[in-house]
Formats: sequence, C-alpha cells, structure tokens
Amino acid sequence: MLAFKKTVTVENPDRIVISGLPVRKGQRVEVVVLAREARPARSARALRRLLADTQRVSVLRPVTEKEIAEEIAAYRASR
Repeated sequence: MLAFKKTVTVENPDRIVISGLPVRKGQRVEVVVLAREARPARSARALRRLLADTQRVSVLRPVTEKEIAEEIAAYRASR
C-alpha cells in the first residue's frame, strides 16, 4: 500500500476536496481524516502542567512495586 499526505483547509464540513493525487480512475483508496488541533500550544501547556502535577504527587508518597502490580491486575481484570 502506498501512502500520500495532503493537507487541506476545510471550507465546507460536508465535503472535502483533495486534488492532484497520484491514483487512477476506478482505483479503490482508503481515506483517513485527521483534524489538527486548532490551538496546539494550549494542549502542550496543559500536558506540561499535567506532567508536573503528576511528578509532584509521586514525590509526596512513593508508589510500591506491590501497588503497581495490584493496579496492573485490576486493569487486566476489568478488560
């Protein structure tokens, strides 16, 4: 399978036009649409804040190997 990347700006959310693709008429293709975050800087700041908060919590009380094993077991049991 060949992959091609095109970036377009949506003018009408009911229809996205992609032109200039190296495909033949009648060829079947798979289309995946990934919407970019409108404000990636805000998301990055939020992630940094979350990571900093998480790191502070682990300093307050260390997590034991037993607690980690119990958490993993609980997660696996819930699947």
